Amino acid sequence: MTRACTLAAVLDGLSPDQREALLRINPHLRAPTAKATARGELVEAHAHRDGVRVTLVAKGLRLVASPNARAHWSRTAKKRARERLVVTRALAGITPPAGPWRVTITRVGPRAMDDDNRTASAKGVRDAIAAWLGIDDGDDRAVWTVRGELARGYAVLVTIEGSV
Repeated sequence: MTRACTLAAVLDGLSPDQREALLRINPHLRAPTAKATARGELVEAHAHRDGVRVTLVAKGLRLVASPNARAHWSRTAKKRARERLVVTRALAGITPPAGPWRVTITRVGPRAMDDDNRTASAKGVRDAIAAWLGIDDGDDRAVWTVRGELARGYAVLVTIEGSV
């Protein structure tokens, strides 16, 4: 079985320094890279732990209001799987703090969303965090908050606070 290799898939696996070096060597890749970034295919995600708090930043991850998107179910499923993969990779190697947890997911984007659409758009991120914590996303030990922030580009900011 072969897997199609796209520019976005190759660039997604590189660090920012490696990506910049590749684009310096191959300047003809700048335009396709900019288009892939605009579509939300290239995401820079990293996480770090500071005591009982874990902070995750995923620049370029675009959370779309799925109830209003009117997309085919398979397209929505692929998008959610990608969101889960980005969050899972960013949290790899970090030990979760002890529960109970307070999780705040902030969707950053150029347009505001109402509360129910923000919550629905963060479903993939929420599922990945719950799996990382080793719980179901409906577990009472975790309190979930989804916020929105207006900015020019897209990003997702996650703060996971555990007990002391």
